[in-house]
Amino acid sequence: MRSRYVRPDAELIAPDNLLPHVARTSSGRDKPIEFWGEVKLRNRQQLEVVEEISLRMLGISKPPPDVALVLEEIAEFNHLRGIDLAGNLLSDWEDVLKILRLFPNLQNISLASNRINDLGSVALGTSFLNVKSLNLNNCNISTFQTIASIGAAIPHLEELCVAHCDLADIESFDSSSENSDEENRLEGLFQNLVLLDLSNCQLTSWQRHIMKFRNLPRLESLIVNDNTIDCIEVVTNGDHSAVFPNLTSLQLAGTTISTWTALDQLNSIPSLRSLRLRNTPLTNTLGVGEVRSTVIARLPSLEFFNASPITNRERVEAERRYVSTVSRELLLISSGVILAAERDTDGGESTGDDDSAKQDQMFAKHPQFKILLEKHKDTMLSLANAGCGSSNQGNIGEEIIN
Repeated sequence: MRSRYVRPDAELIAPDNLLPHVARTSSGRDKPIEFWGEVKLRNRQQLEVVEEISLRMLGISKPPPDVALVLEEIAEFNHLRGIDLAGNLLSDWEDVLKILRLFPNLQNISLASNRINDLGSVALGTSFLNVKSLNLNNCNISTFQTIASIGAAIPHLEELCVAHCDLADIESFDSSSENSDEENRLEGLFQNLVLLDLSNCQLTSWQRHIMKFRNLPRLESLIVNDNTIDCIEVVTNGDHSAVFPNLTSLQLAGTTISTWTALDQLNSIPSLRSLRLRNTPLTNTLGVGEVRSTVIARLPSLEFFNASPITNRERVEAERRYVSTVSRELLLISSGVILAAERDTDGGESTGDDDSAKQDQMFAKHPQFKILLEKHKDTMLSLANAGCGSSNQGNIGEEIIN
């Protein structure tokens, strides 16, 4: 790092604001190259003011053989707040800890894409109380016990990234103090965590895996991309306290969610404002516009979808389109079209009970419909009357809207 920077008292390379080089003009003459502000620029590029350094992909595999010999030289970097060691050859936690302890004021650490295994019997100690961000993406971690140990040793951690690690055994950990031993307890851990990246961590169940984090008081952003989660079930706590009380951003891209009713469960997280959903069985068979419009209508608290802001006009149009689509299906049920088609297929006879049951199923599939219908009632009623006139279908439409 010292070789990359020039000390303030080093010899100037442009003492008279002229570099020792020239540029050849089109006429064949040499033109001097000016370099202004060298001293001012140099003062801003001193190691003393650098707070974060990157040592990515430099083949680092071990700490210095004799740490005591380099302590004086390393002392120049005691002020560092962040270090990026991603893509190196680190494989042993003991070596990693020896390196990190050379920098006592670290707050941001990246160890991504190193072949680091689980902690095992290695103790982190109390050297990392100041750490707020830790990136362990694409490491060799294969048990959630390592993550729990990190949470216990770094109580002020705010950002934790563990993508591409195998954390399927999180099912054996309990998020409360009841019915769990000390080793498998999550209660009290990650109380300051704001962002958690669990992408491609071999998670398969929202209820058994994701809900383990429901009581984290400060969690705002949760990333569970590329996990085989096909159902969302947000179950309230036994004491009726809110689950995911501060969650504002959720990413579900690459999951196996296949039904809209699964997505409706997210309405049980009232703080949710941003959702990323793509490359799923639910979205792959629909157009981008249709997916976006339906998600906006079904999740009234969203302000961003797939990183794009939702405008007030877009929400109104999406909700009205949704009400119109569901109303059309209800009209077909009320007019007997759907029941007649099913009767021809099954060979049975339809009854009034069949009609009512079908409508109840529709309302269960679209829990936001009645709320949105009431919200846009006047507009939808006027549109229905204008489109249908005095026909019987118009009377049915008016009956549904009313």
